[in-house]
Amino acid sequence: MRSQLLVPLIIFGVLVSCATPPAAVVTPEPMTAARYLEEGRKFLTLPTDLNFVHLLNAYQGKFEEETRLLLEAYEKKQRTLINHYKENGDLFKLRFCYNNVAAVRPIGVNEERDFYNAFVTLLRRQNYAATARYFEEEYKLSGSGNRTRPVFDSIIGYNRILAEIQVMIEYADDELIQRIKRPSGTGFLIDSRHVLTAYHVVEGIFALDTTRATVSLYVQNQRFEDVTVVAWDSLTDLALLELDRTLPVPFDSPDQLFGDSAALTQGAAMYCLGNHNGLVSTLTKGIVSSTDRKAPEVGSWIQVDAAVTPGASGGLMIGEDGKVYGMLVAGFLYEDINFVVPSSIILEVIDRLREKKRVLRPWLGLLCREDPSGSGPPVVSDVFPGSPLAPFGVKEGDLLTHINSTPVRTVVEAQRLINRLEAGNVIRLTFRTAEDTSLEFWVILDRRPDYAIFNATRIFNKLTSLYPHFGVELDHNRIATVSIAYQGRLHEIPFYKVVKVREHTDLYDLGVRSGDRLGILDDYYRNKNRYLELFHLPQGRKLNEIEDISNYIYRL
Repeated sequence: MRSQLLVPLIIFGVLVSCATPPAAVVTPEPMTAARYLEEGRKFLTLPTDLNFVHLLNAYQGKFEEETRLLLEAYEKKQRTLINHYKENGDLFKLRFCYNNVAAVRPIGVNEERDFYNAFVTLLRRQNYAATARYFEEEYKLSGSGNRTRPVFDSIIGYNRILAEIQVMIEYADDELIQRIKRPSGTGFLIDSRHVLTAYHVVEGIFALDTTRATVSLYVQNQRFEDVTVVAWDSLTDLALLELDRTLPVPFDSPDQLFGDSAALTQGAAMYCLGNHNGLVSTLTKGIVSSTDRKAPEVGSWIQVDAAVTPGASGGLMIGEDGKVYGMLVAGFLYEDINFVVPSSIILEVIDRLREKKRVLRPWLGLLCREDPSGSGPPVVSDVFPGSPLAPFGVKEGDLLTHINSTPVRTVVEAQRLINRLEAGNVIRLTFRTAEDTSLEFWVILDRRPDYAIFNATRIFNKLTSLYPHFGVELDHNRIATVSIAYQGRLHEIPFYKVVKVREHTDLYDLGVRSGDRLGILDDYYRNKNRYLELFHLPQGRKLNEIEDISNYIYRL
Protein backbone atom coordinates (compact mmCIF):
# COMPACT_ATOMS: atom_id res chain seq x y z
CA MET A 1 0.00 0.00 0.00
CA ARG A 2 2.81 2.34 0.84
CA SER A 3 4.55 1.73 -2.47
CA GLN A 4 1.33 2.35 -4.37
CA LEU A 5 1.02 5.77 -2.76
CA LEU A 6 4.64 6.67 -3.34
CA VAL A 7 4.57 6.19 -7.11
CA PRO A 8 2.05 8.91 -7.93
CA LEU A 9 3.62 11.22 -5.35
CA ILE A 10 7.07 10.76 -6.85
CA ILE A 11 5.76 11.29 -10.38
CA PHE A 12 3.92 14.40 -9.25
CA GLY A 13 7.07 15.65 -7.56
CA VAL A 14 9.08 15.14 -10.73
CA LEU A 15 6.49 16.95 -12.79
CA VAL A 16 6.45 19.89 -10.42
CA SER A 17 10.22 20.16 -10.22
CA CYS A 18 10.61 20.01 -14.03
CA ALA A 19 7.86 22.46 -14.88
CA THR A 20 9.14 25.53 -16.78
CA PRO A 21 8.52 28.77 -14.91
CA PRO A 22 6.59 31.44 -16.78
CA ALA A 23 8.84 33.30 -19.24
CA ALA A 24 9.72 36.79 -18.20
CA VAL A 25 8.58 39.52 -20.55
CA VAL A 26 11.72 41.08 -22.05
CA THR A 27 11.36 44.68 -23.11
CA PRO A 28 13.79 45.56 -25.93
CA GLU A 29 16.36 48.08 -24.86
CA PRO A 30 15.55 51.38 -26.61
CA MET A 31 18.06 52.49 -29.23
CA THR A 32 20.05 55.51 -28.14
CA ALA A 33 22.54 57.60 -30.08
CA ALA A 34 25.46 56.15 -28.12
CA ARG A 35 24.30 52.56 -28.61
CA TYR A 36 23.64 53.18 -32.33
CA LEU A 37 27.19 54.48 -32.74
CA GLU A 38 28.65 51.58 -30.74
CA GLU A 39 26.76 48.91 -32.71
CA GLY A 40 27.61 50.54 -36.03
CA ARG A 41 31.34 50.55 -35.22
CA LYS A 42 31.12 46.92 -34.11
CA PHE A 43 29.42 45.93 -37.38
CA LEU A 44 32.22 47.64 -39.33
CA THR A 45 34.64 45.03 -37.98
CA LEU A 46 32.63 42.21 -39.58
CA PRO A 47 33.63 40.79 -42.99
CA THR A 48 30.29 41.72 -44.63
CA ASP A 49 28.31 44.98 -44.72
CA LEU A 50 24.90 43.37 -44.20
CA ASN A 51 24.36 44.22 -40.51
CA PHE A 52 25.83 47.69 -40.96
CA VAL A 53 23.45 48.49 -43.83
CA HIS A 54 20.44 47.17 -41.88
CA LEU A 55 21.37 49.41 -38.95
CA LEU A 56 21.71 52.48 -41.19
CA ASN A 57 18.32 51.90 -42.80
CA ALA A 58 16.66 51.50 -39.40
CA TYR A 59 18.03 54.61 -37.66
CA GLN A 60 19.58 57.03 -40.18
CA GLY A 61 16.60 59.39 -39.91
CA LYS A 62 16.65 59.40 -36.10
CA PHE A 63 20.37 59.90 -35.48
CA GLU A 64 21.69 62.11 -38.27
CA GLU A 65 24.98 63.19 -36.66
CA GLU A 66 25.84 59.64 -35.58
CA THR A 67 24.98 58.41 -39.09
CA ARG A 68 27.44 60.94 -40.53
CA LEU A 69 30.17 59.63 -38.20
CA LEU A 70 29.43 56.01 -39.14
CA LEU A 71 29.57 56.80 -42.85
CA GLU A 72 32.93 58.50 -42.35
CA ALA A 73 34.16 55.39 -40.54
CA TYR A 74 32.82 53.19 -43.36
CA GLU A 75 34.65 55.26 -45.97
CA LYS A 76 37.87 55.02 -43.94
CA LYS A 77 37.51 51.23 -43.86
CA GLN A 78 37.03 51.10 -47.64
CA ARG A 79 40.07 53.37 -48.20
CA THR A 80 42.17 51.05 -46.04
CA LEU A 81 41.03 48.06 -48.12
CA ILE A 82 41.78 49.95 -51.35
CA ASN A 83 45.39 50.45 -50.24
CA HIS A 84 45.61 46.80 -49.18
CA TYR A 85 44.37 45.48 -52.55
CA LYS A 86 46.61 47.93 -54.39
CA GLU A 87 49.65 46.48 -52.62
CA ASN A 88 48.46 42.90 -53.23
CA GLY A 89 47.65 43.57 -56.89
CA ASP A 90 43.98 42.53 -56.63
CA LEU A 91 42.68 45.29 -58.87
CA PHE A 92 39.09 44.12 -59.20
CA LYS A 93 38.60 44.06 -55.41
CA LEU A 94 40.26 47.47 -55.28
CA ARG A 95 37.60 48.88 -57.60
CA PHE A 96 34.87 47.05 -55.65
CA CYS A 97 35.83 49.04 -52.54
CA TYR A 98 36.00 52.28 -54.53
CA ASN A 99 32.40 51.67 -55.65
CA ASN A 100 31.38 51.35 -51.99
CA VAL A 101 32.90 54.76 -51.24
CA ALA A 102 30.61 56.28 -53.88
CA ALA A 103 27.60 54.97 -51.94
CA VAL A 104 28.35 57.06 -48.86
CA ARG A 105 29.53 60.35 -50.36
CA PRO A 106 29.57 62.10 -53.75
CA ILE A 107 32.64 61.50 -55.92
CA GLY A 108 33.76 64.59 -57.84
CA VAL A 109 34.58 64.48 -61.55
CA ASN A 110 38.28 65.22 -61.01
CA GLU A 111 38.58 62.69 -58.19
CA GLU A 112 36.93 60.02 -60.35
CA ARG A 113 39.22 60.81 -63.29
CA ASP A 114 42.33 60.65 -61.07
CA PHE A 115 41.27 57.29 -59.67
CA TYR A 116 40.64 55.71 -63.08
CA ASN A 117 43.83 57.12 -64.61
CA ALA A 118 45.79 55.42 -61.83
CA PHE A 119 43.61 52.30 -62.10
CA VAL A 120 44.26 51.98 -65.85
CA THR A 121 48.01 52.29 -65.26
CA LEU A 122 47.83 49.39 -62.79
CA LEU A 123 45.74 47.33 -65.23
CA ARG A 124 48.32 47.73 -67.99
CA ARG A 125 51.12 46.73 -65.63
CA GLN A 126 49.28 43.46 -65.03
CA ASN A 127 48.62 42.94 -68.77
CA TYR A 128 44.88 43.64 -68.54
CA ALA A 129 45.05 45.56 -71.82
CA ALA A 130 41.41 44.96 -72.83
CA THR A 131 40.03 46.04 -69.44
CA ALA A 132 42.29 49.11 -69.49
CA ARG A 133 40.90 50.09 -72.89
CA TYR A 134 37.35 49.69 -71.63
CA PHE A 135 37.90 52.08 -68.70
CA GLU A 136 39.77 54.56 -70.91
CA GLU A 137 36.81 54.70 -73.29
CA GLU A 138 34.08 54.51 -70.60
CA TYR A 139 35.53 57.41 -68.58
CA LYS A 140 36.95 59.37 -71.56
CA LEU A 141 40.53 59.20 -70.28
CA SER A 142 43.52 60.55 -72.17
CA GLY A 143 44.58 57.19 -73.62
CA SER A 144 41.15 56.27 -75.00
CA GLY A 145 40.84 54.86 -78.49
CA ASN A 146 42.59 51.97 -80.18
CA ARG A 147 45.22 53.28 -82.55
CA THR A 148 46.67 49.89 -83.54
CA ARG A 149 46.46 48.57 -87.09
CA PRO A 150 43.92 45.84 -87.95
CA VAL A 151 45.29 42.37 -87.24
CA PHE A 152 44.34 41.17 -90.74
CA ASP A 153 45.04 42.84 -94.09
CA SER A 154 41.52 42.05 -95.32
CA ILE A 155 38.16 41.19 -93.80
CA ILE A 156 38.28 37.62 -95.09
CA GLY A 157 41.39 37.12 -92.97
CA TYR A 158 39.07 36.72 -89.98
CA ASN A 159 38.17 33.27 -91.32
CA ARG A 160 41.46 32.17 -89.77
CA ILE A 161 40.08 32.69 -86.25
CA LEU A 162 36.40 31.84 -86.94
CA ALA A 163 35.09 28.74 -85.14
CA GLU A 164 32.09 26.51 -85.85
CA ILE A 165 30.48 25.38 -82.58
CA GLN A 166 28.29 22.30 -82.13
CA VAL A 167 26.45 21.50 -78.90
CA MET A 168 24.80 18.16 -78.15
CA ILE A 169 22.29 18.17 -75.30
CA GLU A 170 20.34 15.24 -73.91
CA TYR A 171 17.39 16.27 -71.75
CA ALA A 172 14.12 14.99 -70.32
CA ASP A 173 10.96 16.61 -71.73
CA ASP A 174 7.66 17.20 -69.91
CA GLU A 175 6.78 13.49 -70.28
CA LEU A 176 10.26 12.50 -68.98
CA ILE A 177 11.20 11.13 -72.39
CA GLN A 178 14.88 11.55 -73.26
CA ARG A 179 15.38 13.93 -76.17
CA ILE A 180 18.39 15.27 -78.03
CA LYS A 181 18.88 18.73 -79.47
CA ARG A 182 21.88 20.04 -81.33
CA PRO A 183 22.14 23.84 -81.27
CA SER A 184 24.99 25.36 -83.23
CA GLY A 185 26.70 28.70 -83.35
CA THR A 186 29.79 30.68 -84.14
CA GLY A 187 32.79 31.84 -82.14
CA PHE A 188 36.23 33.31 -82.68
CA LEU A 189 39.69 32.94 -81.18
CA ILE A 190 40.68 35.71 -78.79
CA ASP A 191 44.04 34.11 -77.95
CA SER A 192 45.83 30.85 -78.69
CA ARG A 193 43.59 28.69 -76.44
CA HIS A 194 40.26 30.47 -76.01
CA VAL A 195 37.19 30.96 -78.21
CA LEU A 196 34.59 33.63 -77.46
CA THR A 197 30.96 32.90 -78.32
CA ALA A 198 27.42 33.89 -77.31
CA TYR A 199 26.32 32.49 -73.96
CA HIS A 200 22.92 31.48 -75.34
CA VAL A 201 24.67 29.11 -77.78
CA VAL A 202 25.90 26.97 -74.87
CA GLU A 203 23.46 27.86 -72.06
CA GLY A 204 21.53 24.60 -72.57
CA ILE A 205 24.34 22.61 -70.98
CA PHE A 206 23.51 24.30 -67.65
CA ALA A 207 19.74 23.61 -67.78
CA LEU A 208 18.24 21.61 -64.91
CA ASP A 209 16.64 19.08 -67.27
CA THR A 210 19.91 18.41 -69.13
CA THR A 211 21.20 14.90 -68.44
CA ARG A 212 24.28 15.00 -70.67
CA ALA A 213 25.91 17.66 -72.84
CA THR A 214 29.04 18.07 -74.95
CA VAL A 215 30.51 21.02 -76.82
CA SER A 216 32.74 20.55 -79.86
CA LEU A 217 34.16 23.04 -82.32
CA TYR A 218 36.05 23.28 -85.58
CA VAL A 219 38.65 25.99 -86.12
CA GLN A 220 41.76 26.33 -88.33
CA ASN A 221 40.95 22.97 -89.97
CA GLN A 222 41.15 21.21 -86.60
CA ARG A 223 38.37 19.58 -84.60
CA PHE A 224 38.18 19.86 -80.81
CA GLU A 225 35.96 17.50 -78.80
CA ASP A 226 34.63 17.92 -75.24
CA VAL A 227 35.47 21.61 -75.17
CA THR A 228 35.08 23.21 -71.73
CA VAL A 229 32.98 26.31 -71.02
CA VAL A 230 35.33 27.95 -68.51
CA ALA A 231 33.64 31.31 -67.86
CA TRP A 232 30.64 33.35 -68.91
CA ASP A 233 28.75 36.58 -68.39
CA SER A 234 25.10 35.95 -69.12
CA LEU A 235 24.19 39.65 -68.89
CA THR A 236 26.30 40.51 -71.93
CA ASP A 237 25.63 37.09 -73.54
CA LEU A 238 29.32 36.14 -73.60
CA ALA A 239 30.88 32.74 -72.94
CA LEU A 240 34.48 31.56 -73.16
CA LEU A 241 35.51 28.10 -74.37
CA GLU A 242 38.93 26.60 -73.63
CA LEU A 243 40.82 24.36 -76.07
CA ASP A 244 43.07 21.48 -75.04
CA ARG A 245 45.93 22.69 -77.26
CA THR A 246 47.20 25.99 -78.63
CA LEU A 247 46.66 27.53 -82.05
CA PRO A 248 48.54 30.37 -83.76
CA VAL A 249 46.91 33.83 -83.69
CA PRO A 250 48.30 37.01 -85.32
CA PHE A 251 47.93 39.26 -82.26
CA ASP A 252 49.38 39.53 -78.77
CA SER A 253 46.30 40.72 -76.87
CA PRO A 254 42.58 40.37 -77.67
CA ASP A 255 42.05 44.13 -77.44
CA GLN A 256 44.00 44.45 -80.71
CA LEU A 257 41.05 42.86 -82.52
CA PHE A 258 38.53 45.52 -81.58
CA GLY A 259 37.64 48.98 -82.79
CA ASP A 260 35.93 51.65 -80.69
CA SER A 261 32.20 50.90 -80.95
CA ALA A 262 31.37 54.23 -79.28
CA ALA A 263 32.80 56.00 -82.35
CA LEU A 264 30.44 54.24 -84.80
CA THR A 265 27.92 56.36 -86.69
CA GLN A 266 24.53 55.49 -88.12
CA GLY A 267 24.85 54.38 -91.74
CA ALA A 268 28.40 53.04 -91.41
CA ALA A 269 29.03 49.96 -93.57
CA MET A 270 29.49 46.70 -91.66
CA TYR A 271 30.26 43.08 -92.52
CA CYS A 272 28.87 40.14 -90.53
CA LEU A 273 30.88 36.92 -90.54
CA GLY A 274 29.41 33.73 -89.10
CA ASN A 275 27.98 30.28 -89.74
CA HIS A 276 24.56 31.36 -91.01
CA ASN A 277 22.14 28.40 -91.04
CA GLY A 278 25.14 26.10 -90.72
CA LEU A 279 26.82 27.55 -93.83
CA VAL A 280 30.34 28.01 -92.50
CA SER A 281 32.15 31.35 -92.93
CA THR A 282 29.26 33.21 -94.56
CA LEU A 283 29.95 36.93 -95.02
CA THR A 284 27.06 39.40 -95.37
CA LYS A 285 27.08 43.19 -95.66
CA GLY A 286 24.84 45.93 -94.33
CA ILE A 287 24.84 49.22 -92.48
CA VAL A 288 24.54 50.30 -88.87
CA SER A 289 20.81 50.97 -88.44
CA SER A 290 21.24 52.29 -84.89
CA THR A 291 24.21 52.75 -82.59
CA ASP A 292 22.03 53.03 -79.50
CA ARG A 293 19.25 50.44 -79.57
CA LYS A 294 18.06 49.92 -76.01
CA ALA A 295 18.86 46.41 -74.76
CA PRO A 296 17.41 44.62 -71.72
CA GLU A 297 19.46 45.49 -68.60
CA VAL A 298 22.76 46.10 -70.37
CA GLY A 299 22.36 49.56 -71.88
CA SER A 300 22.56 49.57 -75.68
CA TRP A 301 23.11 47.20 -78.58
CA ILE A 302 24.18 48.05 -82.10
CA GLN A 303 21.44 47.35 -84.65
CA VAL A 304 22.56 46.25 -88.12
CA ASP A 305 20.58 45.33 -91.24
CA ALA A 306 23.05 42.78 -92.66
CA ALA A 307 21.40 39.40 -93.21
CA VAL A 308 21.88 37.23 -90.11
CA THR A 309 20.29 33.81 -89.51
CA PRO A 310 20.41 31.13 -86.77
CA GLY A 311 23.88 29.69 -86.40
CA ALA A 312 25.56 33.09 -86.73
CA SER A 313 25.23 33.91 -83.01
CA GLY A 314 28.73 34.52 -81.68
CA GLY A 315 29.91 35.78 -85.07
CA LEU A 316 31.83 38.95 -85.86
CA MET A 317 30.67 42.38 -86.98
CA ILE A 318 33.60 43.95 -88.82
CA GLY A 319 33.99 47.52 -90.04
CA GLU A 320 35.46 48.59 -93.36
CA ASP A 321 38.62 49.54 -91.46
CA GLY A 322 39.13 45.83 -90.70
CA LYS A 323 38.41 46.03 -86.96
CA VAL A 324 35.81 44.09 -84.97
CA TYR A 325 33.04 46.29 -83.57
CA GLY A 326 30.90 43.67 -81.90
CA MET A 327 29.49 40.15 -81.70
CA LEU A 328 26.20 38.96 -83.22
CA VAL A 329 23.67 37.84 -80.59
CA ALA A 330 20.02 38.29 -81.62
CA GLY A 331 17.55 39.50 -84.21
CA PHE A 332 14.19 39.11 -85.90
CA LEU A 333 14.41 36.21 -88.32
CA TYR A 334 14.51 37.22 -92.01
CA GLU A 335 13.60 40.85 -91.24
CA ASP A 336 17.12 42.36 -91.42
CA ILE A 337 16.77 43.64 -87.85
CA ASN A 338 19.72 42.18 -85.97
CA PHE A 339 21.56 43.09 -82.79
CA VAL A 340 25.21 43.14 -81.84
CA VAL A 341 26.95 43.31 -78.45
CA PRO A 342 29.31 46.32 -78.85
CA SER A 343 33.07 45.85 -78.58
CA SER A 344 33.11 48.19 -75.56
CA ILE A 345 31.05 45.67 -73.56
CA ILE A 346 33.29 42.78 -74.66
CA LEU A 347 36.42 44.69 -73.62
CA GLU A 348 34.99 45.20 -70.13
CA VAL A 349 34.89 41.50 -69.22
CA ILE A 350 37.20 39.63 -71.57
CA ASP A 351 40.27 39.69 -69.29
CA ARG A 352 38.29 38.32 -66.35
CA LEU A 353 36.80 35.58 -68.54
CA ARG A 354 40.28 34.54 -69.67
CA GLU A 355 41.34 34.21 -66.03
CA LYS A 356 38.23 32.11 -65.35
CA LYS A 357 36.93 34.66 -62.87
CA ARG A 358 33.23 34.96 -62.18
CA VAL A 359 31.67 38.17 -63.42
CA LEU A 360 29.41 39.06 -60.49
CA ARG A 361 26.80 41.19 -62.22
CA PRO A 362 24.62 43.24 -59.85
CA TRP A 363 20.90 42.69 -59.45
CA LEU A 364 18.27 44.77 -57.68
CA GLY A 365 15.17 42.97 -58.91
CA LEU A 366 13.82 46.23 -60.31
CA LEU A 367 12.03 46.78 -63.62
CA CYS A 368 11.58 50.34 -64.88
CA ARG A 369 10.10 52.08 -67.90
CA GLU A 370 10.58 55.58 -69.24
CA ASP A 371 8.32 58.35 -67.98
CA PRO A 372 5.53 58.71 -70.61
CA SER A 373 5.93 62.50 -70.53
CA GLY A 374 9.59 62.13 -71.49
CA SER A 375 10.68 64.61 -68.82
CA GLY A 376 10.74 62.61 -65.61
CA PRO A 377 12.97 59.92 -64.11
CA PRO A 378 12.37 56.17 -64.71
CA VAL A 379 9.03 54.80 -63.50
CA VAL A 380 8.95 51.54 -61.52
CA SER A 381 7.12 48.78 -63.41
CA ASP A 382 7.70 45.89 -61.02
CA VAL A 383 9.83 44.64 -58.13
CA PHE A 384 10.75 40.95 -58.05
CA PRO A 385 9.61 39.07 -54.91
CA GLY A 386 12.62 37.95 -52.88
CA SER A 387 14.92 40.47 -54.57
CA PRO A 388 17.21 42.89 -52.66
CA LEU A 389 14.68 45.68 -53.28
CA ALA A 390 11.60 43.74 -52.15
CA PRO A 391 11.70 44.60 -48.39
CA PHE A 392 11.69 48.38 -48.89
CA GLY A 393 8.13 48.96 -50.05
CA VAL A 394 8.93 50.27 -53.54
CA LYS A 395 5.78 50.06 -55.65
CA GLU A 396 4.70 50.27 -59.27
CA GLY A 397 4.50 53.92 -60.29
CA ASP A 398 7.23 55.16 -57.93
CA LEU A 399 10.04 57.17 -59.55
CA LEU A 400 13.75 56.28 -59.31
CA THR A 401 15.35 59.71 -58.86
CA HIS A 402 18.93 59.03 -57.63
CA ILE A 403 21.51 56.24 -57.60
CA ASN A 404 24.04 57.12 -54.91
CA SER A 405 24.35 60.89 -55.40
CA THR A 406 23.72 60.89 -59.15
CA PRO A 407 20.36 62.08 -60.53
CA VAL A 408 18.77 59.55 -62.90
CA ARG A 409 16.92 60.81 -65.98
CA THR A 410 16.46 57.70 -68.15
CA VAL A 411 16.31 53.91 -67.85
CA VAL A 412 19.57 53.59 -69.82
CA GLU A 413 21.32 55.91 -67.35
CA ALA A 414 20.07 53.79 -64.45
CA GLN A 415 21.26 50.59 -66.15
CA ARG A 416 24.66 52.08 -66.83
CA LEU A 417 25.17 53.29 -63.26
CA ILE A 418 24.15 49.96 -61.74
CA ASN A 419 26.12 47.85 -64.23
CA ARG A 420 29.30 49.70 -63.25
CA LEU A 421 28.95 47.98 -59.88
CA GLU A 422 29.20 44.35 -58.78
CA ALA A 423 27.19 41.97 -56.64
CA GLY A 424 27.96 42.73 -53.01
CA ASN A 425 28.45 46.47 -53.53
CA VAL A 426 26.51 48.86 -51.30
CA ILE A 427 24.29 51.30 -53.18
CA ARG A 428 22.11 54.20 -52.02
CA LEU A 429 18.77 54.61 -53.80
CA THR A 430 16.24 57.42 -53.71
CA PHE A 431 12.65 57.09 -54.93
CA ARG A 432 9.75 59.53 -55.10
CA THR A 433 6.55 57.74 -54.23
CA ALA A 434 3.09 58.22 -55.71
CA GLU A 435 2.25 60.20 -52.54
CA ASP A 436 5.12 62.60 -53.43
CA THR A 437 7.26 61.55 -50.47
CA SER A 438 10.96 60.69 -50.64
CA LEU A 439 12.12 57.15 -49.90
CA GLU A 440 15.89 56.74 -49.40
CA PHE A 441 17.82 53.68 -48.23
CA TRP A 442 20.97 51.62 -48.69
CA VAL A 443 20.84 48.16 -50.23
CA ILE A 444 23.42 45.46 -50.96
CA LEU A 445 23.31 44.32 -54.58
CA ASP A 446 22.67 40.63 -55.18
CA ARG A 447 24.16 38.48 -57.95
CA ARG A 448 22.08 38.53 -61.09
CA PRO A 449 20.50 35.16 -61.99
CA ASP A 450 22.00 33.52 -65.08
CA TYR A 451 19.92 33.71 -68.22
CA ALA A 452 21.05 34.82 -71.64
CA ILE A 453 20.33 38.38 -72.69
CA PHE A 454 19.08 36.73 -75.89
CA ASN A 455 16.10 35.54 -73.82
CA ALA A 456 15.82 38.63 -71.63
CA THR A 457 13.60 40.45 -74.11
CA ARG A 458 11.11 37.63 -73.69
CA ILE A 459 11.39 37.58 -69.90
CA PHE A 460 11.36 41.29 -69.11
CA ASN A 461 9.72 43.02 -72.09
CA LYS A 462 6.75 40.77 -72.72
CA LEU A 463 4.40 43.60 -73.65
CA THR A 464 6.92 45.04 -76.13
CA SER A 465 7.56 41.65 -77.70
CA LEU A 466 3.86 40.87 -78.26
CA TYR A 467 3.89 42.72 -81.59
CA PRO A 468 6.75 40.82 -83.28
CA HIS A 469 5.51 37.53 -81.79
CA PHE A 470 1.71 37.83 -82.13
CA GLY A 471 1.04 41.00 -84.12
CA VAL A 472 -0.64 43.03 -81.36
CA GLU A 473 0.65 46.20 -79.70
CA LEU A 474 -0.67 47.12 -76.25
CA ASP A 475 -0.54 50.40 -74.35
CA HIS A 476 1.92 49.82 -71.47
CA ASN A 477 -0.30 51.67 -69.01
CA ARG A 478 -2.42 49.03 -67.31
CA ILE A 479 -6.16 49.86 -67.39
CA ALA A 480 -7.09 47.64 -64.45
CA THR A 481 -6.44 44.33 -62.73
CA VAL A 482 -9.61 42.26 -62.49
CA SER A 483 -10.32 39.11 -60.43
CA ILE A 484 -12.02 36.50 -62.64
CA ALA A 485 -13.01 32.93 -61.77
CA TYR A 486 -11.98 30.57 -64.56
CA GLN A 487 -11.45 26.79 -64.65
CA GLY A 488 -12.00 26.39 -60.93
CA ARG A 489 -9.68 29.09 -59.62
CA LEU A 490 -9.49 32.85 -59.24
CA HIS A 491 -7.18 34.73 -61.64
CA GLU A 492 -5.84 38.27 -61.19
CA ILE A 493 -5.83 39.47 -64.81
CA PRO A 494 -4.14 42.75 -65.89
CA PHE A 495 -5.98 44.47 -68.77
CA TYR A 496 -4.38 46.69 -71.43
CA LYS A 497 -5.76 48.75 -74.29
CA VAL A 498 -5.01 47.52 -77.83
CA VAL A 499 -3.07 50.12 -79.85
CA LYS A 500 -2.94 48.22 -83.14
CA VAL A 501 -3.28 44.74 -84.61
CA ARG A 502 -1.39 43.48 -87.65
CA GLU A 503 -3.67 42.15 -90.38
CA HIS A 504 -3.70 38.45 -91.29
CA THR A 505 -2.57 37.39 -87.80
CA ASP A 506 -4.48 34.97 -85.56
CA LEU A 507 -5.67 37.76 -83.26
CA TYR A 508 -6.85 39.89 -86.19
CA ASP A 509 -8.78 36.92 -87.60
CA LEU A 510 -10.32 36.36 -84.14
CA GLY A 511 -11.73 39.89 -84.23
CA VAL A 512 -9.29 41.82 -82.03
CA ARG A 513 -9.16 45.48 -83.09
CA SER A 514 -7.62 48.77 -82.01
CA GLY A 515 -9.37 50.13 -78.91
CA ASP A 516 -10.33 46.69 -77.57
CA ARG A 517 -9.02 45.52 -74.22
CA LEU A 518 -6.89 42.42 -73.69
CA GLY A 519 -6.29 40.71 -70.36
CA ILE A 520 -3.17 38.56 -70.08
CA LEU A 521 -4.30 35.34 -68.42
CA ASP A 522 -1.05 33.44 -69.00
CA ASP A 523 2.22 34.05 -70.84
CA TYR A 524 4.98 31.45 -70.64
CA TYR A 525 7.73 29.59 -72.49
CA ARG A 526 8.19 25.87 -72.91
CA ASN A 527 10.74 24.08 -75.07
CA LYS A 528 11.72 27.39 -76.73
CA ASN A 529 8.12 28.20 -77.74
CA ARG A 530 6.00 31.02 -76.40
CA TYR A 531 2.38 30.41 -75.35
CA LEU A 532 -0.17 33.13 -74.69
CA GLU A 533 -3.65 32.98 -73.13
CA LEU A 534 -5.70 36.17 -73.51
CA PHE A 535 -9.07 37.48 -72.38
CA HIS A 536 -10.57 39.60 -75.19
CA LEU A 537 -12.98 42.34 -74.16
CA PRO A 538 -14.26 44.13 -77.29
CA GLN A 539 -15.13 47.81 -77.27
CA GLY A 540 -18.56 48.44 -75.79
CA ARG A 541 -18.72 45.14 -73.90
CA LYS A 542 -18.69 44.99 -70.10
CA LEU A 543 -17.46 42.10 -68.00
CA ASN A 544 -20.71 41.78 -66.07
CA GLU A 545 -22.60 41.34 -69.36
CA ILE A 546 -20.62 38.23 -70.35
CA GLU A 547 -22.25 34.94 -69.36
CA ASP A 548 -19.62 32.46 -70.63
CA ILE A 549 -16.13 33.96 -70.49
CA SER A 550 -14.62 30.91 -72.23
CA ASN A 551 -15.94 32.34 -75.52
CA TYR A 552 -13.64 35.34 -75.03
CA ILE A 553 -10.45 33.51 -74.08
CA TYR A 554 -7.94 32.79 -76.84
CA ARG A 555 -4.92 30.48 -76.69
CA LEU A 556 -2.02 31.17 -79.05
